[in-house]
Order: sequence, then C-alpha cells, then structure tokens
Amino acid sequence: MKKDKGQVREIADRRIKKLFAMAKEEASKRPELAIRYVKLAREMARKTQTKIPKDLKRSFCKKCRIPFTTASRVRTKNGFLVYACASCGEKRRFMIKVR
Repeated sequence: MKKDKGQVREIADRRIKKLFAMAKEEASKRPELAIRYVKLAREMARKTQTKIPKDLKRSFCKKCRIPFTTASRVRTKNGFLVYACASCGEKRRFMIKVR
C-alpha cells in the first residue's frame, strides 16, 4: 500500500511541532530528554523532506541542540537579534526586519 506524500508530510509536520513543544517543556528539568526530542524532530524532517518552521528552527542551539529558555540571553545589536545559549555559550544571530 503506497502512502500519499502530502499525507506523510502533514503527519510529520504535526509530530515535529509536538516534539519541539515537548522539548521546550523539558529543557529546564531534563535537558538530555529535550536534546533527544530536538534530534528526533530534525531527523523526521530530514526523512520526510519537510521544512521545519522558521520559528521552531530558531528556538534551539545548533551546537548542543538544547532549546532556548528564559535562562538564555537575548540581545539586539546592529540590526540583529543575538541569542546566547545558557549551557554552551554559543551565539546565534538573526536579522531583524526593518520596514
């Protein structure tokens, strides 16, 4: 039985969003579990060729894969939003849209 690609991607999209939500909840209590959820979500997106939404893609550290929490430092500098990871210190920069 062949599955419809659109249907598979829709299911994957829902699961990816759910995994990121669960990772955000667990980040402060059990960081190793949060890292695992982010890893699973990224693998699922890769296997189903689904794009991770921009807001979710920007919500975790690329180096240690832990979601940004209230402990993470957020600053603005020269038209960029700079996130500093609370656990590893890695910085991520995102351009702020100016209209």
